[in-house]
Amino acid sequence: MTHLSDAAKERLVLKASQYRGYQIKEIALANNIGYSTLLKWIKSFRDSGKISGKSRSLKGSHKYLMDVSLSQRFSHLMATASLDQQSLGVYCRKHGLFSHQLDQWKNDFMTENLEKSNKSTKANATEIKALKAENQSLKKELLRKDKALAEATALLILKKKAQLIWGETKEDS
Repeated sequence: MTHLSDAAKERLVLKASQYRGYQIKEIALANNIGYSTLLKWIKSFRDSGKISGKSRSLKGSHKYLMDVSLSQRFSHLMATASLDQQSLGVYCRKHGLFSHQLDQWKNDFMTENLEKSNKSTKANATEIKALKAENQSLKKELLRKDKALAEATALLILKKKAQLIWGETKEDS
């Protein structure tokens, strides 16, 4: 039998505390927990003052959504991609997650990648254009410098050959 950590229980109770009746049964079923067990947890959390009977906010569970890094989210999504509902519930309990969090993360990855790819395509096109222009100007400058170096080399070689043929002139000494 798998036991949930206190943090996972608290997140589950915070989520379930905003609902009533059959919705709590669905939450319990989705997370592979008994309905009566979930009700006991809600009651004990209310008695301890961690959640109030009137306040039904999910601030605690939404906080956890932000605490998980993108790489951890991706690894959780990869690990749960081929699991059935029961295995998914076991995995979620073991790692203190909710199945709805995994769905949200998957949607975030899908939409974020599409938005980034559209933005990055436009940014890449302008960047490529700028790099091509810079590359052409650098090639022109390199060609000019190569020509100047070749001319200087040719002049030096001619000067040395002239000295070998005619010897040193009075101007050189």
